Amino acid sequence: MPLTWIIPTSLLYLGAVFLVLAIVLVFVDVPGKGVPWDKVGAWFAVIGGFGVGGAAGGWLGRAFSSTSDSVLTNGQRFTAQAVGVGVVGAIVLGLALWAYSRVRGKGIGTKTKFKSLLVVFVLAVVGTVLSAIPEIYGWADGAVNWAGNAVIAAIR
Repeated sequence: MPLTWIIPTSLLYLGAVFLVLAIVLVFVDVPGKGVPWDKVGAWFAVIGGFGVGGAAGGWLGRAFSSTSDSVLTNGQRFTAQAVGVGVVGAIVLGLALWAYSRVRGKGIGTKTKFKSLLVVFVLAVVGTVLSAIPEIYGWADGAVNWAGNAVIAAIR
């Protein structure tokens, strides 16, 4: 089994792990003991949204721009990334609103957990919007790649 299955070497993989952990932390309930899991989950949601949403936005932006015959300028790259992020954000927001309409009124426990999940989704969308600046996403992805490869090299 390759170590890259365990140690993320791209912001997409790290973001996916953080999004899953953010959702799991909604269901961790340890009142008054130790770590404030809700705050940790909130940061995980923002970072996860940045990683996954930025990768999806970049992929959509590249798909839109690949139809162009000319070389992309910085303005075109920013526009392509912003359009991709906007599409991903709209899809996630639409899914969150649909889920809210389906679960509304199902009981106190469900409402509390569901509201927490909505906060996670909203924070993930915030992270996705932050990734609309292509250079910041590229730098962060490079840093994760460097750190992941350094850990793998240290283990071997």
